Amino acid sequence: MNSGFPDLLSLNLFRATVREGTVTAAALRFGIGQPHATRLLAQLQRRLRLVLLVRSGRRLVPTDAGLLFLEEVDRALAGLDHLADSARTIAADRRRPVRLLVQSHLAHGLMPKVLARLAIASPELRVDLDIRQRNRLTEWAGRSASDAILAMWPLDIPHGAGEALFEASYGLAIPSRHPLARHSQITRRQLAEHAFINVRPGLSTRDRLQALCAGQAGTPRIVAETGSVMSAVQLAAEGLGLALTDPFLPTLFKGDRRIVFRAIVGSPKVVYGLAVQDNRALWLPTLREAIVREGKAILATSFAA
Repeated sequence: MNSGFPDLLSLNLFRATVREGTVTAAALRFGIGQPHATRLLAQLQRRLRLVLLVRSGRRLVPTDAGLLFLEEVDRALAGLDHLADSARTIAADRRRPVRLLVQSHLAHGLMPKVLARLAIASPELRVDLDIRQRNRLTEWAGRSASDAILAMWPLDIPHGAGEALFEASYGLAIPSRHPLARHSQITRRQLAEHAFINVRPGLSTRDRLQALCAGQAGTPRIVAETGSVMSAVQLAAEGLGLALTDPFLPTLFKGDRRIVFRAIVGSPKVVYGLAVQDNRALWLPTLREAIVREGKAILATSFAA
């Protein structure tokens, strides 16, 4: 090396010579000949301007300077070993799929766009999706080995660091022949005047509909109940009634002339966030950016008339 800094082979060879007692034995460990090893050790001592080894009988033993230098070599090579271990860990982590636990409507309405963006930005990154309704996320998070959870907040989950990503509002799914379809926005007073498809007890959308209608014109008139918001919107598309919907499902019905989606004036904001086990994970910035970019793009058009 022109800089005069010892190369790794010379340092390893010096350390092995101290341990083995002979240059021949040390050279065998690195698959080089004894003459080459002898030249490397001589060059090392010349560069350092130190006598590191002296002969004692048939063995080479370290001088006082050699012992002091050996301590520094051990410390330096231990650091390099740690770097190698870190590199192996990073490589293994990049090969392992990122396990995401995702609230159901986000999995259907947002994640296809997110995964398409990730395939371009990080083609080596693989994501495994586990999909659950929000009322089952807490239970599932406690027993699954997920790396991150994407859901509506607040969420009582035994996970690590978390952050809010964006705010959104719920809107209304309206059959295209319904009288409300001609409005660009729907007021809360209008909600209780029409028939609704509702979701079953225990789902947050049911509570949200009750809260939106409270104090306006009584409780909403329910003509059917179903187990998910997706199903409620599908029934609305068939003309059975109105359905309260999150802002991500409308993207699945683009081009469907049977149904329109409208904003509700005064609809409370909800927060979507990402909770992660390790906020230093290499994939996290890429995943976060993809979720935020695609999420905000969808929100900008979800309930546009």
